[in-house]
Amino acid sequence: LRIVKDGQYGSENPDVKGGWDGMVGELVRKEADFAIAPMTITSERERVIDFTKPFMSLGISIMIKRPVKQKPSVFSFLNPLSKEIWVCVLFSYVGVSIVLYIVSRFSPFEWRLVNYNGN
Repeated sequence: LRIVKDGQYGSENPDVKGGWDGMVGELVRKEADFAIAPMTITSERERVIDFTKPFMSLGISIMIKRPVKQKPSVFSFLNPLSKEIWVCVLFSYVGVSIVLYIVSRFSPFEWRLVNYNGN
């Protein structure tokens, strides 16, 4: 029973024999049979050594700032699309309206005076 020589838990280090330093390196090089430490289980360490079930959970989590809630504005329904898209939609609407007006105005079957007397 002893303290690890370099005082490290262990990380990949290509300059060290076995590719690992610290406790993990001693386990990889067979200088130790087991290690007892509050060591974080990482995928890199799991590739080279076996871990027991964790006896302590630190509850490591990521914290972010809560966004400030804003009341929706009158035009908030426009937010899903960019301004350029809305301009294109507006021009398309106006353009199609003009084309339909012209087609119906010069069509022989539109804009006729209908005699309500049946004639």
